[in-house]
Amino acid sequence: MAKDDLVNAGSKYLSKVVFENYTPFRGSNEAALNDGELGEPSNNAGIAFDLDGEWLTTFFLDTTKSPKGYDLSSIITTAGWPPNRACQSYELFVATVSAPTTFVSVGTFSADAVGEKASQIKLTAKKDVIAANVAAVRFKFMVPEKKGSETAYREVDIIGKPSK
Repeated sequence: MAKDDLVNAGSKYLSKVVFENYTPFRGSNEAALNDGELGEPSNNAGIAFDLDGEWLTTFFLDTTKSPKGYDLSSIITTAGWPPNRACQSYELFVATVSAPTTFVSVGTFSADAVGEKASQIKLTAKKDVIAANVAAVRFKFMVPEKKGSETAYREVDIIGKPSK
């Protein structure tokens, strides 16, 4: 668990997390997405897994603590389960304090990990930040392109600091 992860459960920077169209499969649960743990490889409770593979998760940051929002320096998603559940595909959106209900796409990201037990996508800033003055971060999780692959997400880390 990174000390500068803005969205870990219990973080002083996290206001709330909203899941839309997420249906947990056989003991998996949405809380695994930001519990600060990678989970056990044979325990559904340690993963966020939705059978149809499509849902939205929005992390709202506490802008009362940082009225200018947050500067994001990296975003890391980790997935994995027995083979064919480690591929990843999602579109990333951010909303800023100046337009907190308008989500703008940062891009679509994927990892082809067919046959692998785990994958990780690490997004880092080309300059100083991925996005500045952020009030919320949304993931639109999608079905990976590889036929027969699924995704069991283990953790989402959003690294950043209060905007100055």
